[in-house]
Amino acid sequence: MSGRNFTAEEAKAERVRRMGEPLGVVFDALWQDVVWLHVKWEEYVELYGKRQSRVEILNRSAPLFFRVVQDVLWADTLLHIARLTDEPNSYGKPKLTIKTLPPLIADYNGRATVNKLVNAALLTTAFARDWRNRWIAHTDLALATERASAVPLEGASRLKVKDTVAAIADVLREVERQHGGGDLMFSPVGSATGGERLLRLVDAGLKAEAERFERRRNGTAQREDWEPPEI
Repeated sequence: MSGRNFTAEEAKAERVRRMGEPLGVVFDALWQDVVWLHVKWEEYVELYGKRQSRVEILNRSAPLFFRVVQDVLWADTLLHIARLTDEPNSYGKPKLTIKTLPPLIADYNGRATVNKLVNAALLTTAFARDWRNRWIAHTDLALATERASAVPLEGASRLKVKDTVAAIADVLREVERQHGGGDLMFSPVGSATGGERLLRLVDAGLKAEAERFERRRNGTAQREDWEPPEI
């Protein structure tokens, strides 16, 4: 592709031209899905995984709300990882997963290389699948009721998620490389509408609130300090 920006449809058509069908169509759908996984995960890290000072800002502002956001983003990320690495067929219904790719690659050596990367990615996903199967999509009774017989969930961490997301991306990068493409981009280049902007706005709001309380304390409050406008 040239340096100009392509629309989603143009990018898809270019991939189909290079890879043929059905590989190009499946690859494009997977690429978009993996991009969305990266976006969500990077927002999680932006809010909860960069600096303790950021977590403190969230806890000082709306701790319950941001705990809900944290838990939902975490669970959704594990679900997304599990979906992307599921079996390509379930009860006769085809699914979009990275395991769909190798059989669609015509070149034997290329197919074998991609298959190795798929298997490597699968090795990193066991924890996500365990959480999906026994806690997120379904609730294991023994775990929920804290029975002595309960098998603990596999350890999950930000590092494990980071490694798994990277391993999934490696599969797509190899397919793209084999079919004459350049390096794939999965992450947006900066965002003025994401977690960092939210943190800055919340931080500014906390400072404004402290100033308002100080004006009320020292008798210099204005009307809006006592009656904040409706949102």
